[in-house]
Amino acid sequence: MMNRRLGWMLLAWPLWASAGPDGYLRHGGGAVSSLSTGSTGLAAALANPAAGARLLGDERSIATGVLYLPHVGYEVGSVDNFAENFEDFEDRFDEVEAQIEQAEQSGDPNDTQAANDAIEALIQDFNPVLRDIVDRGYFNIELQQQLPVTPALFKALGGVWTVDVSADLKARIETVASTAGPGIIQGLDTDGDGLLDEVETNDLAALVTSGVFTQLGLGYSRVLPSGQWSAVPSDMTLLAGARLNIIQGSLSKQLAIVDDDADDDEDTAFDRVEDNYDANEASTTALGLDVGLLAQWRRFSAGVTIFNLLPPSFDFGDFGQRCDRFDADSGQRADCEATQRLIDQGVVDAAGSYDVDTRLNIEGSYDIPRVGWTVGLTLDLNKVSSVLGDEYQWFEWVAGHDSGRWWLPDFAISYRQNLAGSKQSYLGVGMGLLRVLRLNISYGLDSTQVDGSDQPRSAAVSLGFEIPF
Repeated sequence: MMNRRLGWMLLAWPLWASAGPDGYLRHGGGAVSSLSTGSTGLAAALANPAAGARLLGDERSIATGVLYLPHVGYEVGSVDNFAENFEDFEDRFDEVEAQIEQAEQSGDPNDTQAANDAIEALIQDFNPVLRDIVDRGYFNIELQQQLPVTPALFKALGGVWTVDVSADLKARIETVASTAGPGIIQGLDTDGDGLLDEVETNDLAALVTSGVFTQLGLGYSRVLPSGQWSAVPSDMTLLAGARLNIIQGSLSKQLAIVDDDADDDEDTAFDRVEDNYDANEASTTALGLDVGLLAQWRRFSAGVTIFNLLPPSFDFGDFGQRCDRFDADSGQRADCEATQRLIDQGVVDAAGSYDVDTRLNIEGSYDIPRVGWTVGLTLDLNKVSSVLGDEYQWFEWVAGHDSGRWWLPDFAISYRQNLAGSKQSYLGVGMGLLRVLRLNISYGLDSTQVDGSDQPRSAAVSLGFEIPF
């Protein structure tokens, strides 16, 4: 009975560092819905909607979450020493500006030549560095918070109902720049006196994209009839389920150019990003529908899930539009006009809308006799895009062990690979203690350098408490 229960339940990793493949923070990758241990618990209810009918089994009539701490994760681009290189550029930029100011005040040809040499050195040293940051640098941060006591499962009307309420945040900051001109950094002689008296960063800007989603999910699942008068063989168990999702999404994009001319003492680029968030935000309410099947035959289990069979769509707010609403000399006006130029060049996308992709997932697992282990794998059959523009298609291999004793920990390990987009891979560990505490950790195998030491490009953690009745 222990292994049969293990083979039926769900291993769903609620770790979104890999960025939920259905476009907003959800499961953080594939989930083997026919495989679980006590390490994952009610996370089962958030993957294949057919899993709910087996989560409760014959012994329980209700199960709820109690309290989940925010699920936290991050992902960074494959640029070594990103922050350090940018800080070095800012320091050199300030030094060059001081030399330009000195040359303008003194009028000494030697000071003019020294300033011009410093500008040329800045261009030569940092144009490749900045281009690498623009091409590959980004930072994603994601948070998920479950409403207390959810997910909640209860039996009614011949099946199992699932209620899930969550709030999800996904945000991305990256650096963009114009593709026009000889490079990102350019020296200009504005008055023709031979001194390169202005250093232009060619629309070098910070681009922030964010999505905040509040979701109510209502699911129903049940065991389908089997035997003589059914198409399901008597030695097979088949479950079906569906989940209706009501989602409110608030999307926003902001761009702020990194240029002293657009700043003042009380209004920096980062201040303008914060100020523009509400002005550029739009909220949309939409419906989504997930459906799934799970089957078990002897020690084998298999499942198929269609996420977003009814795909929701969400609108972004104003982005690079109606620039005349801002004062002509304001930093916000400069940001808006730079946004228009970068959109025309194809550097950034006009905001428009985010259409969630339909995703088809298949899975299978095998219960190894007499050892308490179940192994399984899952595969997304198509790639999808997140609200941040990242592409995902997950393959996952999982092995779970059920101790069979409430006082012994249950645990699971997994390997995940993104077959699209960043193509990152992850190791995951899940643990359940006393059938109540659930801990999941996901650790990226790709690394980048920070302050000269290797750090994972991506990681995530979740911790929660549940009560079975």
